[in-house]
Amino acid sequence: MSALTFIASSRPLFIPDDLSQLYVHEVEPLEYVSLKRGRFTMPYLYTIEGADQWEFMIYLERYMEEGDVLELLYIENQNDSMHNHLPSALLLEPIEINIRQRTYKTIHGTFLLTANDWMQELYHRSYLSAFGVTTIVKY
Repeated sequence: MSALTFIASSRPLFIPDDLSQLYVHEVEPLEYVSLKRGRFTMPYLYTIEGADQWEFMIYLERYMEEGDVLELLYIENQNDSMHNHLPSALLLEPIEINIRQRTYKTIHGTFLLTANDWMQELYHRSYLSAFGVTTIVKY
């Protein structure tokens, strides 16, 4: 089975052409209702390919605007998402990332990312998780 990553956004997502390894696809309205329940708070929901690539870090740095909020959820077995068998335990280990403040917060504590090398540090941390929604904000 293949993995699937969902991304919810506070505004419609636009991936610029210069980020060729990032692909987003809007989730169908009927599927959206069952996926959103208890998992996402943002109004726009997509699947994303390449969220684990360096180009996603570039997107966060260059194209995420002040006030934007993204929510990511990684699902190891995409068939689970299609049949709404996602356990509620998914929300037990959320990750919160603040791009403006350069913070990375988990159930283990809050970590300050280095101002000059935050993209590299974040890229090497676990920010895609099957155990909770990752919320990325810029404010």
